[in-house]
Amino acid sequence: MKIEVCFYKHDAIIGTTLRISGNAEFVYDTKLKAKALTDRPFLKSYGLTVDSPGLVLFRIAHGRAHFWKTEKNLTPKEIIEF
Repeated sequence: MKIEVCFYKHDAIIGTTLRISGNAEFVYDTKLKAKALTDRPFLKSYGLTVDSPGLVLFRIAHGRAHFWKTEKNLTPKEIIEF
């Protein structure tokens, strides 16, 4: 399944965006789900457990990424292949 995710880091007035696109690989490992719940305890407040169908883990193992800032809006993107 093709997917694109975006992360934003606020710096001063305007921040930096990281966009990553590629194919999502779903992860069904219960040990990783347990680790996700341990590392992010707020997820339990949503009633999620290791067996919850709503707890979905995925990774983008191969794809493309680029950073974007407003002041470099007109410069060509520097694509990172991974």
